[in-house]
Amino acid sequence: MNCNKCGAEISDSAKFCMYCGAKLSKGDKDNVLGEMENKQHSRSEASVDIQNDQDALRTNRTSEHLSAEGGIKQRFLSRWKALGPFGKLAVIAALIIAILLTVSICTRKIWPIVFSAIQAIGFVLALLLHNGVIKSGKKWPEYILVIAAILLSAANLNSYSWGKANAEKVNPSKDSVINQEEKKVNSPCEAGACVGEEKSAVNKLFSSVGFTNITTEALNDLELNDAERCGQVEAVTINGLSNFEANQEFSAASKVLIIYHAFKTVPVPVSSDAAKEMDTNELVNLFSGAGFIDINTDETVDLDPDITSSDFVNTVFVNGNSLFDENQEFPIDAKIIIKTHWVYEKHTVKLLIDFIPNLIFSKYDVELEFGGETKALTHGNDAEFEYRLKPGKYTLTFTSAESSSVIGSTELNVIKLTTSPTQARHPAKVPGILL
Repeated sequence: MNCNKCGAEISDSAKFCMYCGAKLSKGDKDNVLGEMENKQHSRSEASVDIQNDQDALRTNRTSEHLSAEGGIKQRFLSRWKALGPFGKLAVIAALIIAILLTVSICTRKIWPIVFSAIQAIGFVLALLLHNGVIKSGKKWPEYILVIAAILLSAANLNSYSWGKANAEKVNPSKDSVINQEEKKVNSPCEAGACVGEEKSAVNKLFSSVGFTNITTEALNDLELNDAERCGQVEAVTINGLSNFEANQEFSAASKVLIIYHAFKTVPVPVSSDAAKEMDTNELVNLFSGAGFIDINTDETVDLDPDITSSDFVNTVFVNGNSLFDENQEFPIDAKIIIKTHWVYEKHTVKLLIDFIPNLIFSKYDVELEFGGETKALTHGNDAEFEYRLKPGKYTLTFTSAESSSVIGSTELNVIKLTTSPTQARHPAKVPGILL
């Protein structure tokens, strides 16, 4: 409260002004309190007005924002509705292609980039067709291209997983490699106990206890009179260690090398190509003279004289190998097979078809099957065919072109005949076949 006389601020309960000494009456206090209430009321009204103005401003701003959003949405919807079917598909395709192309470039994946490029090219071609830059005259190609660009998205996304399975096979996980290295096994016997045993039995013994890296090496030091020692183990090493003990601990991936005795190797006397046109007996003598002990010969008549100009062709197998160079070395006990292919006889066979037509009904065409070939015969038309065949029996078959159930056949035997010129000019006739 303030003093009415000097204006100094004094306590509300004071009866005299402590500054000027003026006496304060009850009315003065009431007047002062009233003024204070009026001031406070004025202040609260002003505060309410300010608050109302701020609320109105916020309301106006919100309305303007909502109005702007509504306008943008309305414009977007109106433009979307104005687009035709192709335009809507094009917008969807453009968004999908842009996203996939961006992701593929960021991840640097080859196949996704390729698919994205194909999608982009198809999309551009569709736009060029739609705008008439590329003349088509039809609407469906542009739809096919843009739809295909969209559907390729599935292959694009799927291509991110390509190669992972193969990569896992080629590059096994570190855990599997560590587990294999950490796996321990014990040697089944001491090194000396394997000497003199058969190599396959020793191989099986080490494999049975868990060793996974077992190889064999032949010494090729035996002559023919040492045949009983062929295949016997001379030494076994584990990771190069030749004096290991029984039950000694090793890694399962340790290299086990089994060294065994085998017949010495000798060079082949000719190459596989040179042997093709050599006499069979000459080849046998050459391989026998080189030191090979297991030589076999075989013959077959299977060369087509219309294809080859030679009377025969040799194929030589050395331990199953049909391709080898001269002086290439093989063990003396290698199995040698000299197979001679001879040319078979082939005769020219002529068929003269006298096609007697039906007068009224069943005027169907006929299919001729002979010598592995099928020929078409027109109803009522005679025909002549020539074949090159090996001697043997063949079936001549006539079948209706309209129904396979209508069929007739006969057997022909192709043989070499000694005929006179008169007989050669008049070929033998085949009995007629009624269909």
